[in-house]
Amino acid sequence: EIGARIDAEQLVSRAFDAGETFIRQGEAAQHVIFIDQGEVEVIRELPGGGVVALDTMGPGAVLGEIGLLVDSPRLASVRAKTPVKAGLLSIARFRAACDGLEPALLIVARNILRIMSDRLMQQTERVLAEPAGRVLSPPAAGAPVTAPSRPSDSFHWREFVSILPSFCQFGPAELATFLERVRPLDVAKGGMIAPAGAPLAYACFVLRGAAAGLYASNGGRHILNILGPGELCGASDLILTNPAQLDYVAREACVLLQLPAADFHDLIGGNDALGLALIGATAI
Repeated sequence: EIGARIDAEQLVSRAFDAGETFIRQGEAAQHVIFIDQGEVEVIRELPGGGVVALDTMGPGAVLGEIGLLVDSPRLASVRAKTPVKAGLLSIARFRAACDGLEPALLIVARNILRIMSDRLMQQTERVLAEPAGRVLSPPAAGAPVTAPSRPSDSFHWREFVSILPSFCQFGPAELATFLERVRPLDVAKGGMIAPAGAPLAYACFVLRGAAAGLYASNGGRHILNILGPGELCGASDLILTNPAQLDYVAREACVLLQLPAADFHDLIGGNDALGLALIGATAI
């Protein structure tokens, strides 16, 4: 777990009163919070007003861990249901230590990625278990087809990679090594990228265009998520080495960056700048 690799002196102890909101949706993340005692409620503020409770968490819970890897505003608010005692880890201090490539903290970063992946997998499982009428996603047009795909020579893809936000944290040497191990692939609209139920043989980053994650329910097909440039198809399944939960298809003609799954795990497991950069790219 994350806390097992973090020294106690890196944490600042804090107490929160019952009813106190100590993480606010939309704010910049400055700390990761480790709950030692008490219970908290995770809530999402809705665009049209009101809130919805997402989860209740207790001792051992970690809040806001994605902030250790990428700059992202808080996705939800957290308030104390009971008096809470917690430890706060400065994101700035953690990132500075990671930049020094301290092996223990790189292990923490990989654990964060696995925790995020496990949460996403569980959320997807809950959606797939819902009756079709309760899932707010549009029907997908037709079944995926085995559309032709071929090595991409349609544009200067190497120059394009470096301007995508997902890859901006790669240094020149790390980006050069990464590009040596991937291959670009053109996939026609509707083309299958990875079928549900099968192991993911490749890490497929969308380079241009868009991909979609589809699931079948009550005889229909529905879109669960849409992935744009820089995003990784089936990230949680790839990280956890599970079969794909969804069919991933080209929503429109797209260019992918394909990296063999074995190479992905090899790179992400490295105690070096490339491993750290790839963890960040995968978390976005």
